[in-house]
Amino acid sequence: MPEMWRTCKRLLCISEDQRESGKTKGRWNKLKGISSRKAVCLTISLIGLGMIVTLSLRPKKSEWAVYWYLCGSDLESKHGAASADLEEMFQIQPPKGVKVVVQTGGAKGWKREEIPSDRIGRFIYDKKGWKKKETLELQSMGDPGTLVDFLRFCDKNYPAEKTMLILWNHGGGTLGGVSYDENYGMDSFSLAELRDAFAQTGKSYDIIGFDACLMANLETANSVSPYGTYLIASQELEPANGWNYTGIIEALQHDPEIMPEDLGRAVCDSFMQGCIRNRSDREATLSLIDLSKIPELSEQYQQYGKELFAHALKEETFLASYARKVEQVERYGGNSREEGYTDMVDLGGVLKCQQISDRSPSEEFQVEPKQLLEQSVIYQTRGPYRDQGSGLSCYYPLDGALSGLYQFRTISRMESYKNLYQYQITGVLNSAALEYLQENEMDVQEGAALITVEHLGLEDYPVQTTSNGELVLELGKRADYLKKVEGYLTWCGKDGEQMIGLGNEPVGTSDWANGRFTTGFCDHWWYLNGHLVYSFSRENRADGSVFSVPVLINGEQRFIRVAGKKDGTGEVLGIRGRMNNEYMAERQDGFLKADDQITTLLYQDHGQEMVWTEYETFPATEELTVEYRPLPDGIYVWAYDMTDLQNHDAVSDIVCYEIREGEIYE
Repeated sequence: MPEMWRTCKRLLCISEDQRESGKTKGRWNKLKGISSRKAVCLTISLIGLGMIVTLSLRPKKSEWAVYWYLCGSDLESKHGAASADLEEMFQIQPPKGVKVVVQTGGAKGWKREEIPSDRIGRFIYDKKGWKKKETLELQSMGDPGTLVDFLRFCDKNYPAEKTMLILWNHGGGTLGGVSYDENYGMDSFSLAELRDAFAQTGKSYDIIGFDACLMANLETANSVSPYGTYLIASQELEPANGWNYTGIIEALQHDPEIMPEDLGRAVCDSFMQGCIRNRSDREATLSLIDLSKIPELSEQYQQYGKELFAHALKEETFLASYARKVEQVERYGGNSREEGYTDMVDLGGVLKCQQISDRSPSEEFQVEPKQLLEQSVIYQTRGPYRDQGSGLSCYYPLDGALSGLYQFRTISRMESYKNLYQYQITGVLNSAALEYLQENEMDVQEGAALITVEHLGLEDYPVQTTSNGELVLELGKRADYLKKVEGYLTWCGKDGEQMIGLGNEPVGTSDWANGRFTTGFCDHWWYLNGHLVYSFSRENRADGSVFSVPVLINGEQRFIRVAGKKDGTGEVLGIRGRMNNEYMAERQDGFLKADDQITTLLYQDHGQEMVWTEYETFPATEELTVEYRPLPDGIYVWAYDMTDLQNHDAVSDIVCYEIREGEIYE
């Protein structure tokens, strides 16, 4: 017995880190080699000494473990963004009981020498510093199996009392998913694949966080709700600086036993502090979501969709009326023909669209999930130009395209919305919709959802010019089938021969109830550093509007986001790229460098079509100036642009006028 006691005493003094070293490997193997009968005898002997010792081959649990799935992608290879976030983390040493486990991959090149681009890397950051644990054969970080393998590795080797999983990369919202691997053709996993990956591990995490764009949406929350307590994600495109990892480790250092909700709040607050420091806060958002509320919220939202569907079948203009309300809801990422579509809108804003008709409010429509939404989003930070959001988004087919709807159908479990949007886009109750209606004992009498601008005969529709300088479009009941009416301005040059599109602007007065739209002759437009630009309006605000300006920056197409104010000045909010065909969103850049070259892009007539044409090139300045100034002399063409529910548009008859020395001549 003395020999066994001495052996046990020596082995129990071996720390976790010593067990991993070669120095103590023999002693640890000796412990593992004890037969079950000897182990029983050992336990009995120790009990006889008045003590009970539990021997386990499993590593001792830390207080907190952060599992960081770091898919670098082109964010790292082009900009070093992942390495920059690692450097942020290294500014603070984790306290005892806190470990950060990092898996790297997904980028063609890394700024940090110790991180391989041709293999998967695994690293640990703790009170002893940053060290590589192992490398694996290269595999796609967009493959759910790669995530499953990492999570099993973390659970086996670095268990903890409280855990946070961070998925770092590009995000694409409901339709795009997350974790785009540059080495594998931007392979990523969808929300359905993400859900399946979590199901394979069967583990739950205190916090599941997405340091990626557009992931604070109801479908993401639904996908991860069985596997986490809290979700942290952004409704909007994330700025280039992303999360503040100094702030995250600082919160853990300050209180290694911090509760998950408090850590979640610290993540949100430190993120916004970093955005303010980087001047990227104007449209930044981050939400902390209680996942236990999501199933009930989803169930009520499903009921909301069911009632929408019922009203759509009763009234043929209902869906267009509803779409007009959704057009006023805060939207995220690109949602235009020029920028591409994310189809992400604020869930709280959608729930406010419950008055189902401008003409006849319904008392039947009583589903109120708004309160549940407020309980679900327990904390959020948001910039001044994203101050209307509820903290959680949802899918809505702003593009009117079947491609996005098909993607939604493979991801979502929202049967009411799958069938409602199918009907909205096609105007047909397909077999799935009919089956849904029958199962829910709903009236299958079909309305007439598919009434397009072509059916309405709106191309070249006449515009009246009044004596007091107003341009009036009288559509009457035809307007009931439209979701948007805007104005479009074209500059024909001084000789009237060069057609240059300048973009669209909101109409002065829109009287939807009577189908009457009125605006004045346009004699001012937006200028960037004194250069005339193309602009397209995205959303109206009480203090002005937010719009985008297409440009080339060092030869690459980008979109400068601008907040136009009523005093004729504008504020640059950030710079974005175009959505790709896989719904992947790029992060939003903050500002330009002094040596960047900007080229304005205008739509110009090239034979039978209008195409983007490079117009003027000028050097960037540290602070770009945006102003609403008088248009140059020349001949101008104004027309109303009318858009139906399926995103088809028609252009009214044109109104020509001339500007000479600031004066308008018809």
